Amino acid sequence: MALQPTTILARRPDVIATDLADELILLDPGTGEMFSLNATGRAIWQALDGRTAVADVSAAIERVFDAGHERVDADVRELLAALLEAGLVEARAGQG
Repeated sequence: MALQPTTILARRPDVIATDLADELILLDPGTGEMFSLNATGRAIWQALDGRTAVADVSAAIERVFDAGHERVDADVRELLAALLEAGLVEARAGQG
């Protein structure tokens, strides 16, 4: 599924997330693979509640980190695509 502004992503419930100093470690129990997210990645991960559209996640990150829209949107989409490809999140089309 291509990420659209209205796409809604949710963290997979079985993925284990652990804070470790300045990073968030994600463990996929099915594959044993581990992923490391920095502070920005952690904020993005936490925003993936199954109700928030991609565009709204980008807007929230832009406000929190006081960064330019184009840069934030590109970075958020890049991480979301990687999380989706790794199977750590599930996507569905947004409504509207």
